[in-house]
Amino acid sequence: MYESLGATVEQLSMPHSKYAVATYYIIAPCEASSNLARFDGVHYGYRTSEKEMIAELESQRRELERSGDATGP
Repeated sequence: MYESLGATVEQLSMPHSKYAVATYYIIAPCEASSNLARFDGVHYGYRTSEKEMIAELESQRRELERSGDATGP
């Protein structure tokens, strides 16, 4: 079919094709890992110590209460 459309068909030798699947299983996870590394911290969000975060929020709450800018029930 391709020859009838003007293409030239040639035979070739691929002696290392038996290693193709094994090579794929080595390279694919490495490539995925390197591509997904750029999302580190974005998808899962910023990580901080829970105790530090609670202390910081409590400090901000007290500061707002002192300034009379606190909103609540």
